[in-house]
Amino acid sequence: MNPPPATPEADQAKKVTPGSWFDDATELTVDNISSVTADIVPGETHVYKIKSEYGQQLRGAVKLIDAPEADKLAQISGLDIKTLNSARQLAGSEETRPVNEHQIGEETTFGNSARINYRNRIGEDSEKSGDYEAERAWLDGDQYIVVFFNNSWGAGKSHDVADVQNVPVTYQLTTELVGEKIPGPAFEQVAHKSPSSETPTSSQQNPKTTEENEDDGSSKMMWFSMGAVLLVLVVGATIALTRK
Repeated sequence: MNPPPATPEADQAKKVTPGSWFDDATELTVDNISSVTADIVPGETHVYKIKSEYGQQLRGAVKLIDAPEADKLAQISGLDIKTLNSARQLAGSEETRPVNEHQIGEETTFGNSARINYRNRIGEDSEKSGDYEAERAWLDGDQYIVVFFNNSWGAGKSHDVADVQNVPVTYQLTTELVGEKIPGPAFEQVAHKSPSSETPTSSQQNPKTTEENEDDGSSKMMWFSMGAVLLVLVVGATIALTRK
């Protein structure tokens, strides 16, 4: 991964209240370095997004600005950071920024491990690079940054929930897109026809024969009807003569 962007001073960053899901994600600036600060409490999730294109690479850093004393935090306390692509799949490594008063001023880098390229997924000549992290950087569009404040107790550890406090932590998120844009993949459109639409029926193949069969059937029915009427007349006449 390339070096992280230069993190500005915290007082130069914009204070935001981030969204908590993909449909209300806070949008970050794409042209230059974008830096924001936010307060987060245990169990809370923040979601950001930044529009990227093929050939670009997202670089980012999360810096801890303020944190409470260790006795106000659970045994496991940290900011979990994920980078997801527009399909909400992992687009980079998963990182964690430990949270406590001794970590203030420290930062953790995150982002795409390579420039976004569809070939990262399929490889060159169908041979993948073997770099699993780079293979994740294959889809352009919105890259989502998810920050989760994990403040939990280890398995088997007892604690009094009354002592648990939702003490906020302040962090600074800095992002930057680097790299030259390149054309994306081109896919051919193939029209798929159903078997029924491809195979003509017998009536479609021989419309003339169908018409002839229909005419022949109609003629036979007409002669049958006429014969039945004549038969009724003959029988009626015979009965009348017999009575006389």
